[in-house]
Amino acid sequence: MTIHQRMRQVAIGESGFTLLEVLVAILILSALSTAVIGFSIQANKSSSVAQHDQVAVTLATDAMEVIAAAPSAINPSTRVSALYGGRTQAEVVAARSANSGLSGVSNTYDMWDINATGSTPDAIPLTQTDTFNGTVYTTTTIIGTCYRPLSAAVGTGCGKLALPASAMPILSPAYVDPTPVGYVSETRVMVLVTWVSTPDCPSGCSFNSSTILDSNSDLSWVS
Repeated sequence: MTIHQRMRQVAIGESGFTLLEVLVAILILSALSTAVIGFSIQANKSSSVAQHDQVAVTLATDAMEVIAAAPSAINPSTRVSALYGGRTQAEVVAARSANSGLSGVSNTYDMWDINATGSTPDAIPLTQTDTFNGTVYTTTTIIGTCYRPLSAAVGTGCGKLALPASAMPILSPAYVDPTPVGYVSETRVMVLVTWVSTPDCPSGCSFNSSTILDSNSDLSWVS
């Protein structure tokens, strides 16, 4: 066998990939690429969800800190707490109706400022909007009164009672605290943050937080 024949035989034996092998390789690469793209999209979506959740938690925390810094006791002269100063009955009722499914709303009496005119700014904004990275967040702060049995632990069992309509805590000028014996009135604060973002929550997402505050005046000592 000549050298030329040997080279020709090697060339024939190593003729490269067949068409079937190329197609299989393309299919494998396509499957791998699809998987990588899917993982990348899921990772970006998870990151977006985490960012939105973090913003919502921050906004709710900020709202609670503002409330914690304000006195919650009802002023015996004005019958108004600094927490709901400036809030009209209409806007309070509307906010409660729009968020009736929020935990605690059904067990809380509406509270508003009987001296508010509508043009009076709210001491604690009932609703406000903030925009971060193109996403609009709406923070709604609902504040009301509930009654806790003295036998229950602080922060638990606070709700509505079977009180006559004339005794409901509407804070009219003739308001008299209807708290029954064995109960203490407290203030429930509910903060709801909502936002819409594509693609993680195109129909809307929400985060809520609530707390119970002592709405009674501090004791004063008589010397």
